[in-house]
Amino acid sequence: EILREHSCGLIASSACLAGEIPQLIMANRLEEAEKTIREFQEIFGKENFFLELSHHPNIKELAKVNSAIISLSKSTGAPLIATQDIHYLKKEDAEFHDILLAVQTGNKLSDDDRLTLKIDDFSLTSPEEMAEFFKDTPEAITNTRKIAENCNLELKLGAIQLPHFPLPDKKSWLGKRRS
Repeated sequence: EILREHSCGLIASSACLAGEIPQLIMANRLEEAEKTIREFQEIFGKENFFLELSHHPNIKELAKVNSAIISLSKSTGAPLIATQDIHYLKKEDAEFHDILLAVQTGNKLSDDDRLTLKIDDFSLTSPEEMAEFFKDTPEAITNTRKIAENCNLELKLGAIQLPHFPLPDKKSWLGKRRS
């Protein structure tokens, strides 16, 4: 209901492996995945809902999901886009990201069962690499470029950017009364 109410002007996609549609695919619930795609197309408009392909060769589930996404694109008409799950800027930042992830989750680097992303490269991918990764589905690159061209975002780098929330009269951000 919230998506329907606020979908005007938005572009949406199926997300990474943690998204609803990839999760349905991994659970072998393809009919439900197709139904969900059609619902998102209804909410956002057929031209504003995209199916994501990703390239992380060391994540075994991704091959199955990508294959199903391509098939579902054909059956639903939902266009494909080329995406990557990015958690750090450069390949050499992987170790630092892993340390921060261990700190965030309260683990030691030596813990065998801790959350880690060392399985694959989650750095920013160059346009040339993306073109190579998705050479078999060039429309995914074209559609990704179209989305980028339709977005207008300017970020002021080097500045703290927090949203402003107006407070009720005589209230501080701690909820205490101001004098």
